Amino acid sequence: MNTSLRNKSDGFTLIESLIALAVLAITAVSFLRATEANVGRVSALELRAAAGWVAQNRLAELMLGLQPTRGHVTMLGRDFTVTVTPTPTADPSLTQVDISANLVDGGVGARLTGFVVQLVGGGS
Repeated sequence: MNTSLRNKSDGFTLIESLIALAVLAITAVSFLRATEANVGRVSALELRAAAGWVAQNRLAELMLGLQPTRGHVTMLGRDFTVTVTPTPTADPSLTQVDISANLVDGGVGARLTGFVVQLVGGGS
């Protein structure tokens, strides 16, 4: 008897190994693309959150009666342009403010609407 002969089911052939490697490579590329897309979405969410914080900070400044500085606001290392649009209401002591914070270079932003109490008559 010849014991040097192998059964056909004793291992993988070269073709089978190459096909398995090709499937693994395609899967790895798919995972890499999905990860890149997820990183892009997280970055956009981070910028939207920062724009929301800028708008909320501006509303808080207005509610405290402070005169906010004009120009760009920096949050998380990015510059935002803040626009405040006041609108009178039926109550003379209450003003509606629409605040938008957008990246200076365009793109994502946030909008916020709030109300600011204006002291009428200069009370203390």
